[in-house]
Amino acid sequence: MSGGTSKYHKVRIGGNRHFASTYVQDQFLFGVDTIHSESVTSGMTATIGESVNNKLAIKASISVHLGLILNKKKLSVEASYKDSDGGKLLGFDRSDETLHLSASYPLTGYVSTNLGYHKTNSSIDYYDTKYPTFGLQLKSLSF
Repeated sequence: MSGGTSKYHKVRIGGNRHFASTYVQDQFLFGVDTIHSESVTSGMTATIGESVNNKLAIKASISVHLGLILNKKKLSVEASYKDSDGGKLLGFDRSDETLHLSASYPLTGYVSTNLGYHKTNSSIDYYDTKYPTFGLQLKSLSF
């Protein structure tokens, strides 16, 4: 590549058999991870699931992530979208679309924070959700 910069890619193609408590679903997976530089990485994973009769299961999903070094610490940003269908509730069809956004950043060598937002839009309004997420993670200590 020109300018002395190189990108490194890892491509994943394959299948997955998802075992849930009441069904099994075969899924096709495709993903790409890229190292852009010493301080920037990115990736994308897409999933397509087979139809499962009378069970709410993944129809398609995509997730993307970006990692970059900010003030000598790794900032991670993630976004995902999932479309699920096939479910039934009292004879009514159910399908859900879920969006999740999050960012995490270490505050110190022992404490990291995570901020995010989660939204599910269901064909059955009872299952609609919208909420922020916040977390603090403490690094495990060894004695």
